[in-house]
Amino acid sequence: MLTISSKTKFSTNQFFSTLNSQTTDRLTKSSITMTTIAGNIKESLKVLAKKVSPSSTSRKKVIVIGSEYHVAKATLLALAAIHDDTVQAFAGTEDKLANSFDLEGIETVQVDLKDNASLARSLEGFDAAYIVVPGHSRGVQMTLNGIEAAKDAGVKFVLLLSVMKSGVDETTFAKEFKPVEDAIEQSGLDYALVRLPLEEEHIAVGDVGKESAKILADPEEHVGKKYILEASQ
Repeated sequence: MLTISSKTKFSTNQFFSTLNSQTTDRLTKSSITMTTIAGNIKESLKVLAKKVSPSSTSRKKVIVIGSEYHVAKATLLALAAIHDDTVQAFAGTEDKLANSFDLEGIETVQVDLKDNASLARSLEGFDAAYIVVPGHSRGVQMTLNGIEAAKDAGVKFVLLLSVMKSGVDETTFAKEFKPVEDAIEQSGLDYALVRLPLEEEHIAVGDVGKESAKILADPEEHVGKKYILEASQ
């Protein structure tokens, strides 16, 4: 039984009115508090989602120049299949008719290896570039242009495809890569070399692509290194 003190001067109706008012006030304050907590939680979740969202995760932007060649294609495939969580891969091609690469998630970038200024503009914003060009006199100049353009564009790391006996073999093919390797070493760029046997058919192109992709996905671990890739026995 509810007992009301004799000192209380208001009626039963007044009592319940006051009680209801106090309860409402408490519920209102509680509602405000819960709303504030819910708001704080919502904002915290937004911040957390922004940190872990794939769209906002900082992925390295990597361009593979010469995507029409086998090693370049194999590298792009490996980047997309194995390193897609850390690398955003782009196919750099001179083919004016090519507007996409035949793999979801890889964009095509038009590059002109004969025009340094144009090439430098194409390379702006990239963290790493892989220069894959054919080994002939025209290819040498194209590669030299690529190195210079990468430096002008502020590319942080350049991976260069070369041959195993560059600089030590008197064959024409090996001799042509010597000035290219000298240029990258003297460029001031962070770089690495991948050297292949003179006869590319002696090594699986897919394996070259995977090893090249590993370097591009984590270039800091490979700066200044020269890798010789040979077919497994």
